[in-house]
Parts: sequence; structure tokens; C-alpha cells
Amino acid sequence: MITDRINALYERALTEKDLPLQIVLQWFINEQVEEESQVMEIIDRLKLIGSDGPSIYLF
Repeated sequence: MITDRINALYERALTEKDLPLQIVLQWFINEQVEEESQVMEIIDRLKLIGSDGPSIYLF
């Protein structure tokens, strides 16, 4: 998973004390958290709708 790879790189940057890379990776981490949250919200909505065709269209 992408999140795991980004986190592993961040851990490595911490170990290496590479502050500029930590800053860049923190941006990616923040973006990843936001994207995963949005996807989970979409999944939750689709579960709520179920297989009702017209509702999916309005989604």
C-alpha cells in the first residue's frame, strides 16, 4: 500500500535525520490521510445507498 511505503520512507528520514525530506514526506502523509478519508466517506455513502440504481445516479 502507498501509505505504508510513505511511512517507511518517513521513518528512514527520521533515522537519517534528513529534515528536508521529512518535511516533504509530511506533506505526502497529510495528503494521503485526506485522500483516504475522502475514499472512506464515498464507500460509506455507497454502502448506505446499497444497490438502488436511482440513488447511485444522484450520488
